[in-house]
Amino acid sequence: MRTVSSALLVVGAGLVGAPARGDVLYDTLWITNTLAVNAGVGNCIGGARVFPSLGTTDSQLADDFTITQTHTLTRLTCDYTTFDPGDFPAQGFRVQVYGDDDGEPSETVVHDVVVQASSSEFLGIFAAREGYRHVLDVSGASITLQPGRWWIDIQPLDEIEGGWFWASAVLDPDPPIGELSHVRDGWMAHGSSAFGLWGSTTWIPHAFRGNATPARLIEGEPVATCRPDLTTTAIAGSPGYGVPNGTLNNDDFFYYLGQFAAGNVAVCDLTTFAVPGSPGYGVPNGVLNNDDFFFYLALFAAGC
Repeated sequence: MRTVSSALLVVGAGLVGAPARGDVLYDTLWITNTLAVNAGVGNCIGGARVFPSLGTTDSQLADDFTITQTHTLTRLTCDYTTFDPGDFPAQGFRVQVYGDDDGEPSETVVHDVVVQASSSEFLGIFAAREGYRHVLDVSGASITLQPGRWWIDIQPLDEIEGGWFWASAVLDPDPPIGELSHVRDGWMAHGSSAFGLWGSTTWIPHAFRGNATPARLIEGEPVATCRPDLTTTAIAGSPGYGVPNGTLNNDDFFYYLGQFAAGNVAVCDLTTFAVPGSPGYGVPNGVLNNDDFFFYLALFAAGC
């Protein structure tokens, strides 16, 4: 794990409109900008918390986001509430990224880093709790993600008195953005005396009193890549399957063909139309059809 930047508590306005640090990959901060907060459940981590029998890692929440181009994450912004006035996660935030396992987070963590908040903004009082918006600089954490669906868990650390809560809100429209959030109890391994809220050390879906999601902003810088380079090998389950290797060959073509046949929109949705110069050329539209297939053929033929 790595700690980057230093902690600075800034109380006041000004962060809502902060300049982007690269591409905006996911944004649900509007649910707290409108002051419509449903705190959900406690996310109490470390120290003498309201659940003193629990271990150092308590309840986790993973939320999904999808990217269509390789990015290195640069900044995370997350909203939390606390019932302990002025409470601040002095040991920073633990950021864990998981791959996707058929619509839920994988049990294997891909990135696991600890970062300090570079700034924190007081948002107001929600459900008798103080709300804060924390900005995390992760540009030095080397979190590079390939195209596809990913899951992220952000936990405040160094809880001494009281506890933090995910700042979440009921969403409209229905269904929620992406997949439902997933939760689990890290403390379940500490024995039968520690009863987790979820009763499971594996990920389980949860809607948070209906259709809800945590308030987060994920930003990243695109990584220059050979766009048609999609994999190292075309054999499913082999090391390097689905991981670009800087070489364009038939493995990439047959990998795309297999993903296209499987209907993998995250990988294969590349364009709206296949005719160069047409509106939507090279712009994914959420629909997988022959335009995407012929667009990839053109990319493959052009090489890198």
